[in-house]
Amino acid sequence: MRLYAGTSKQFIHDTTDGAPKLIALMTPPHNVVLYEPGNKPNDGALDLLVNEFICYRIRIPGVLAEKSLACRFADKYSCFCKSIKEDVKKMRIYRLDRVNDTLLSSGRLRPANQDDLYFLPYWNIAFNMDCRLGKIEVPDAVDKVNRLLNDNTLYVWEDCFPVSQAAMGRKTLNGAVVNAVYTPPHYRGKGYATSCVASLSQRLLDSGYKFCSLFTDLANPVSNSIYMKIGYKPVCDYDEYKFAEVAE
Repeated sequence: MRLYAGTSKQFIHDTTDGAPKLIALMTPPHNVVLYEPGNKPNDGALDLLVNEFICYRIRIPGVLAEKSLACRFADKYSCFCKSIKEDVKKMRIYRLDRVNDTLLSSGRLRPANQDDLYFLPYWNIAFNMDCRLGKIEVPDAVDKVNRLLNDNTLYVWEDCFPVSQAAMGRKTLNGAVVNAVYTPPHYRGKGYATSCVASLSQRLLDSGYKFCSLFTDLANPVSNSIYMKIGYKPVCDYDEYKFAEVAE
């Protein structure tokens, strides 16, 4: 079994038959993201990766992976590095191939534009806090929104005035991710998020994508029920662990 290293802290554990057994990607200072092809456990590859991190003194702030893989890596890494693992977030990946017949709320989906800059940065700050992604400052939120506007990937649901948002995130040849779904608290419970996500998902399918996908936080049962109502089906669960040094 051998280790192949690429750019941006990318590692691929491979066997002599050329088939990858474990793929890891890390862009410091972010978490390492792991994937086992076919979700087939390979502790030998995992041990090799952990040893390489330790040998080259690569500090790992956390890990994001399929729940079993994340737990196995966290156990091994925390043991070798004498650190404390903290299970900080449990997530689920959903996939949608067809939007269910869903009763939409009043209003319509439209692309966001520069005229929306008076509120969109603040919505995205609130989104980050709701999703436990950490606090971002207003200038950073403005930059983020401007990037989405320039890419034409941010949408709002408008019912006389904007009430909800969603964005198209990562995309592949066949699929696109829906993310940044947010509705201000005083507009919730009216079906706006359901309408926004359902309409954006249908728009993406109509544009040629074969499927849509999204991540959800399992700590938020409301959003999970909304997505399943639209037609999103669970694919697998992902866990995120953080590592904290043990005090001397």
